[in-house]
Amino acid sequence: MASPALWSSPRTKDGGGSYELAIWRQDNVRPDDAALLSIAQKVLPAIPGWAAAG
Repeated sequence: MASPALWSSPRTKDGGGSYELAIWRQDNVRPDDAALLSIAQKVLPAIPGWAAAG
């Protein structure tokens, strides 16, 4: 069975919604931080209303 990594964003102060992202690997190893960051940088900008801080 694959090993999951899960990221979830709670409700924001401005009344925005929440999103959940599940990442599954086929080799039973947890994704490392670099892999999770790379995925987040590709996926999060595609979410409607997402605005990166900075």
